[in-house]
Amino acid sequence: MALGVKNILCLSGDHPRLGDHPQAKGVWDLDSIQLIQTLKQMRDERRLLSGNEIRGEVPIFIGAAANPFADPFEFRVVRLAKKVKAGADFIQTQAVFDLPRFKRFMELVRDQGLDEQVHILSGVIPPKSAGMAR
Repeated sequence: MALGVKNILCLSGDHPRLGDHPQAKGVWDLDSIQLIQTLKQMRDERRLLSGNEIRGEVPIFIGAAANPFADPFEFRVVRLAKKVKAGADFIQTQAVFDLPRFKRFMELVRDQGLDEQVHILSGVIPPKSAGMAR
C-alpha cells in the first residue's frame, strides 16, 4: 500500500455543515459499509469497484467505527453486524464514558458472536480538562 499504510478505518464522516468549512460540498458516493465492501473486494479479489484487476497484493486490515451510545440503542449491534459481514477486520468504538451502557452493548455483541469475528477496540480518550472528565 502507498507509504506503508496497511490499516484503514472506514468512516462515512460528518456533514460539512458540522465542520469548519460549512460551504464545502459533501461527497456521499459510498457509505461506510459500501467502503468496507470495496476495500474487501480490492484485497480479496484484487478488483477495483469498476471491475478492473489489481496486480499485486493489497495487504490491508479493514476497520470500521461503532457508536454504542447512539440511539436507537438496539440498532447499534445490527449496524455493527453489517460492518462485520461487509468485511471489517477491526472495530473502533466511540470513546467509552458510560460503562454500564458499553457493558450492555458488549453483551449484545457477544450474544451474536460478533466478538469472535472481529477485533473490537474500545475508544479511550485522555481528558483534556476537568469538565471533559465530568
